[in-house]
Amino acid sequence: MDQSRVPVLEALAAYRRRGDLSFTPPGHKQGRGVDPRVLEIMGGHVFRDDVMVMNGLDDRLQSNGVLEEAQQLMAEAVGAEQAFFSTCGSSLSIKSAMLSVAGPGERLLVARNAHKSVISALILSGVEPVWVHGDWDGDLHMSYPPTPEAVEEAFRAAPDAKGLLVASPVDYGTCADLAGINEVCRRFGRTFIVDEAVLKAREDLLGTTSPSTLIYAALDGWRRQMVEHGKDLLDRALELAASARAEIGKTHGLWVLDKENTGAFDVDPLKLVIDVSGLGVDGYHASDWLREHCHVNFSLSDHRRVSAEITVADGDETVGELLDALRALSSARDLPPAARIDVPEPGELELEVAMLPRDAFFGRVEIVPTGQAAGRIAAELVTPYPPGAPALSPGEIITEPVLSYLTTGLDGGMDIPDASDPTLKTLRVVAE
Repeated sequence: MDQSRVPVLEALAAYRRRGDLSFTPPGHKQGRGVDPRVLEIMGGHVFRDDVMVMNGLDDRLQSNGVLEEAQQLMAEAVGAEQAFFSTCGSSLSIKSAMLSVAGPGERLLVARNAHKSVISALILSGVEPVWVHGDWDGDLHMSYPPTPEAVEEAFRAAPDAKGLLVASPVDYGTCADLAGINEVCRRFGRTFIVDEAVLKAREDLLGTTSPSTLIYAALDGWRRQMVEHGKDLLDRALELAASARAEIGKTHGLWVLDKENTGAFDVDPLKLVIDVSGLGVDGYHASDWLREHCHVNFSLSDHRRVSAEITVADGDETVGELLDALRALSSARDLPPAARIDVPEPGELELEVAMLPRDAFFGRVEIVPTGQAAGRIAAELVTPYPPGAPALSPGEIITEPVLSYLTTGLDGGMDIPDASDPTLKTLRVVAE
């Protein structure tokens, strides 16, 4: 295929040239109905180009194959047989893949440090998770993705499991041994390669029927850019990240996680996970200070770390600002002392599953004081965010160490946006 083509962008340009008038969603009608005060801030282009694919970029039957061709080009570019443009971010992709592998009542191996979107898919699908735990690093207070050995042990313990879902790299930049895990799945005859029409059906079930052309157009253009210039762009990003790692390592009180100072199989070189505990501060307040004083935002913060993600959009100027901000943090004198957070010991975050997540979430529930929740079965997600891996998942038996971690974490600056009671004075549990 001609990878210089961008079918969605080409159709959008043709739509502009024709001067089509659409009586379809979206209701703002290419910005004509938008409050002028909104247009002043956002600009008119973002609304002008927000048109439907069906009866917009393409005809009623999509006979020009605009979206289909764009997805075929993406598949060829990444070496896949089929590609779908996700209209709901990676969360939709995760849900679609999971529902393609296992159905209600069937079992699936799932890495316990998975994102909350995975737990959401378990709740929706009725799939029974068999948790696979990664090694816990007691010195760094973080877990790694599961090893091939852990996956093999889990398959032997649950031979009826339909497959495995594992994230790599995780938000902390640590990577799984994907080749080793794939070999284990191959030996057990369990993979995520499924019939395409099954996957498309799940994607249609979960996706929106009125997707934004802005998403499709951006993906179309990104694919062309990566095919034509991706190696050079990524090489430059890797060089910037490596130089930033070296400079941060010279900064008082800071150090960056890498393969040598962690027990990880590997690390994502573009994720700069920076430990700030040497400054006597926690990551929550360090992130707040950097935003307030330096106008620099970090993607993750926890009780001892912040993280920055380097991409092809970065250059010497932006990385320089990042380093200046971190140097300012290192010399700051107005930082509050690190919050006291009861981080669980190894194994204490590995909770027993007593019910299917779906049954616990949708079943009879009651609200109890958090101090009385130990020993009860959770009926809700309780997720420190970011990184977004639930500390409590529906169907798990709540324990004192996890409750202490969450309550002291909340007091120390942790964000838990999905709890039914954002103060964590009460929890939603399965009714007895």
